[in-house]
Amino acid sequence: MVRIQDYSVALLSVRPEYAQQIAAGPKRVEFRRAKFSRPLTHVVVYSTSPEKRVVGYFEVLGIDEGSAASLWQEHKEHSGISRKKLFAYLRGARQAIAIRIGKFHHAHRQVRLEDLGALAPPQSFRYLTPESLALLV
Repeated sequence: MVRIQDYSVALLSVRPEYAQQIAAGPKRVEFRRAKFSRPLTHVVVYSTSPEKRVVGYFEVLGIDEGSAASLWQEHKEHSGISRKKLFAYLRGARQAIAIRIGKFHHAHRQVRLEDLGALAPPQSFRYLTPESLALLV
């Protein structure tokens, strides 16, 4: 059994169109330009403007690293993004990562970023305390 203190949690800023796809299920991978310095077990999804809200969190199945081309080949069917948009986003990145999305848990109540210890939306991501997940259920 995993205890809450064993979790490694990140808060990700995600555009609303992709946050909705993650919550609904068709998007099963989230691409990023930089890898994480510690292993992740969960990701809290913050839907950016105009929504500006935490929509929930997902369990991390794993993280793949590689070139944009190799990650696109592996994950294009469940990426939720076009090749053109992905390559534009990853342009100039030394490497890319693909976070494989597991079970999504919807936030059952309104959670402010301040409640999670974040004063502003993260530019890319921010690590959270494991107790942050308890605020979402």
